[in-house]
Amino acid sequence: KFGVVSVILVPILPTAAMPYLGGLAPRTLGLLVVLLSAVSLAGYLLVRIYGRRRGWALAGMLGGLVSSTAVTLSFSGKARAVPALARALAVGVLLASSILYLRGLVVIGILDRALAYHLAPRLAGLFAIGLAFAALHFRAEKGREPADEVSLGNPVELGRAASLAFLFAVVVLASKLAQARLGTLGLWSVGLLGGLVDVDSVAVAAARLHQQGLADLGAASGAFLLATLSNLVFKAGAVFVVGGPKLARIVLPGFGIIALATALALAW
Repeated sequence: KFGVVSVILVPILPTAAMPYLGGLAPRTLGLLVVLLSAVSLAGYLLVRIYGRRRGWALAGMLGGLVSSTAVTLSFSGKARAVPALARALAVGVLLASSILYLRGLVVIGILDRALAYHLAPRLAGLFAIGLAFAALHFRAEKGREPADEVSLGNPVELGRAASLAFLFAVVVLASKLAQARLGTLGLWSVGLLGGLVDVDSVAVAAARLHQQGLADLGAASGAFLLATLSNLVFKAGAVFVVGGPKLARIVLPGFGIIALATALALAW
């Protein structure tokens, strides 16, 4: 089924943006379904090779290079289906969310070195906090092998991936409606709403506006930090709603400290 969807179905989906999908194209949502399923499949394979403790952590790190939101949605769904994996999956979620800060710094560094230098200590601090919480739970997971004592569930659940992609489209639509009603209240507002959809696009926009002299360092860096904060809030909601209370109790304290540190970075 995964091969049929990714190779045959997705390429024939329309590429035109649909207003009722929050301006997203059906093919974009199809690719999101494939991405969510691929993250789950990669995690399954890595767990089979390295065990659940290292496998989910590696899957989270690698997935975070592409999309920490996809990792969070996929791992939250897995935690709901197999609660015994909650701590191992939480490590993957925390690592993916930490990698986001390094990925953003690289993107900005390619486009605007001055902005990257300004953001570097702030993003490095946020990365370190996320990494510390991930390491804490990774150590707590030690000794809970072997992985075959716990069912890993279905490695590719297309139905769940499709429902998560639909949830993502709903959030995108809601954020765009809010932006249309409230208007664009400056670059920070764009960052706050844009982070719900795609942090990297905000990074590109902030770097370009700063290069063009349309935004100073404070405004450009603030827009990106707000984007990471709104993205973190979205992922926290996904952990709570999709992942369930067990995953939420493990992940949300770390997310809370990262959010507080982001607020301090905005004020710095």
